[in-house]
Amino acid sequence: MASTLLASKNATFANRLKQALDTRNMKAADLVNRTGIAKSSISGYLSGKCRAKQRALTELAKALNVSEMWLDGYPCSMERGNDSERILSNEEQAILVAYRMQSPEFKKAVRLLLGIKEEIL
Repeated sequence: MASTLLASKNATFANRLKQALDTRNMKAADLVNRTGIAKSSISGYLSGKCRAKQRALTELAKALNVSEMWLDGYPCSMERGNDSERILSNEEQAILVAYRMQSPEFKKAVRLLLGIKEEIL
């Protein structure tokens, strides 16, 4: 099930990346030039083989002028908000890093505790 969920998230990221490129009338080569991300990485993102890690996600979102959260598959507006809405505090960043390092079971328990439903992920 974990591999199915990961494949689904990769596909969502790939589809949104393609949508953003299309909306902005850009090509993959434009992303390579604007972000400095390797062509092979961009190709992997577009094919759904992998998703961008946080630093690359930030660079892609900036280059495409879209919301990082939207690009990463969350149900929110494609449009970028103002900087104060996007910037995480040091504490929030530390919590996010710690969460990402946890097992799928732990993450599921946290989502349950916070009332986050699986279908919105």
